[in-house]
Amino acid sequence: MNISKIILITVVTSLLSISVNAARLAECKSDECVAYFNKFKVSAKRGHPVAMATVGQFYELGYGTEKNETLALKYYEKSSRLDNPVAQYKAGLLYLSSEKHKDIAKGVNYLEKSAKNNFKNSIFLLGIIYLNKDFGAYDLVKADKYLAKAYDNKHQDMPTLIDYLNEKNRVQAGAFPNLVSALKTTPLAVNKNSISVWPDDGTEVITVVAPPIEEIFHDQLISFRQRIKSTGTRFAGKSCKQMRSTCISMGEGLGLAQRSAFFRNFVKHGF
Repeated sequence: MNISKIILITVVTSLLSISVNAARLAECKSDECVAYFNKFKVSAKRGHPVAMATVGQFYELGYGTEKNETLALKYYEKSSRLDNPVAQYKAGLLYLSSEKHKDIAKGVNYLEKSAKNNFKNSIFLLGIIYLNKDFGAYDLVKADKYLAKAYDNKHQDMPTLIDYLNEKNRVQAGAFPNLVSALKTTPLAVNKNSISVWPDDGTEVITVVAPPIEEIFHDQLISFRQRIKSTGTRFAGKSCKQMRSTCISMGEGLGLAQRSAFFRNFVKHGF
């Protein structure tokens, strides 16, 4: 299996979750799931970008309805046109991974739009895509740009990626001037296992447990009742960019074991 397929399988299967934290969305055909699907679809028809993105995910995963990638893309793209960075990211992933709808150019374009909204996973993934020749979008200048930005954003997977790039002697100022500059400005720490990690800046870490997904859905449906303003969302007087905490309502992190497998595959197959 080539590296592009490994990347996409790992990323797509790991990132299709919903909620601000850890609640997970899975295929479901119960009466409750069907009811939520129908309620979100009504809100999507009324123009809510978050509802559109959620319906897209319902169709992609088969939550309350049959799986349908075509309809998932339709709703992701509707939400993307309202500048929802999560929907742009999801549309990009689907265009990159779908056998039926695969279109690398469209996938990268949607990730670029999401990255302009500073969606961290889009920035990180673009750096990887431009770094690898198998995608047909190989561009070291852009790879350097996005990886440096992902580093400045302290993306959780950057230390692991840096370690693997260093193993292959890829992090050189000539090829990655911006990334090397970022590394010098904010050096990584090394833990007791000789693995690079983000340095401890003294910030207190507070663990927040995600509420049940039904509670998240309930709160979102209540928020959709507000009147439309001319700013691109249903939220009173605010744009989707201003409502990032609500617009970005779908989880985006790889699990620890999945991240490890992800980078092991990079090392095994090479850049």
